[in-house]
Amino acid sequence: MLVQRQTLFGSTFISFFSSLAFYLAGGVTGLYLGIKYSGVHQYPSHLYIGITLLFLGTLQASAIFLRLAKDHRYRHVWNWFHHLTGYAVLLLSVANIWIGFFILKPAKSWLIVYGVVLGELILSTIVLEVWKKLKRDRNTSGGNHYANKPRVQSARPPLI
Repeated sequence: MLVQRQTLFGSTFISFFSSLAFYLAGGVTGLYLGIKYSGVHQYPSHLYIGITLLFLGTLQASAIFLRLAKDHRYRHVWNWFHHLTGYAVLLLSVANIWIGFFILKPAKSWLIVYGVVLGELILSTIVLEVWKKLKRDRNTSGGNHYANKPRVQSARPPLI
């Protein structure tokens, strides 16, 4: 049990600090490009979407420490929030990169490579979501997978 907790503890912090590194890299890159290219200020939507992404990215990285216990009665709400926030970050990121392409007008090869990477991301997301749904349905025989589990008192106090 101790080894499992140490592994979970280590993976949580690796995940948090890697998220933080991407967050800081995105923020620094945005500031650098905002200073270097004056045309960026003509497109405030790019700036506002970037600020929103930095906020949501911080929220997602911090969610590791705010996660409810698996048997908590509001865990399904936390799961939905975390899931939808992650997809909002992905969609806003794609939109913001396309706006950035419109602003900077890069070579066509950049657009092709980004389109291929985006297509792979969409395809892998669909495959993984379908796989997760099929696995969940097979394990619980359909329905709400929280309703089939017996209610166990959580060791953590409720956040509300």
